[in-house]
Amino acid sequence: RYAATAAIRIAEALINGTPYDLETDIFEIRRLWLSQRPGPSTYAIMHEAKQRGIPVLPLDDNAYIQLGYGCRQKRIEATLTSNSTAIAVDIACDKSRTKKILTEANIPVPEGQMVRSVEKLKEAIQSIKYPIVVKPLDGNHGKGATINIESWEEAIIAFERAKVFSENIIVEKYVKGRDF
Repeated sequence: RYAATAAIRIAEALINGTPYDLETDIFEIRRLWLSQRPGPSTYAIMHEAKQRGIPVLPLDDNAYIQLGYGCRQKRIEATLTSNSTAIAVDIACDKSRTKKILTEANIPVPEGQMVRSVEKLKEAIQSIKYPIVVKPLDGNHGKGATINIESWEEAIIAFERAKVFSENIIVEKYVKGRDF
């Protein structure tokens, strides 16, 4: 609906020869799309299940899905299963804490800093250098995350996007590879 309304506004602006702020519409359409699609983890699990011939049944509008049927069914929400412990979930939801634990276990993690302001964002980028990733500290499903940022203009847009989901933002060095 938003896209249809925006298309009408764009057409009217073209007809009238008036300037139009397309970036606002693009940002809002992207935000709406991100809020409705499965997150990367849920999508990866659904995709792999389908590849293996396992039936996938969405149980709500978000990430709660059923894999298989009958006595062999498994219900998951994003990456959570009935085997997930509360402490593991708590740790995994805090990206800063997770990075600390991984580092202590000698598992390499990208260099990064937590920021709350544009000034601190600038300092972090000067330290880390481009390309970077900007994401909410306590976000999930990839919401508000932007990768492979190469310029200050992109960084500001990514920072504002991440701020929608959290006050605390992580800025990390972008590392090419698979997302786990």
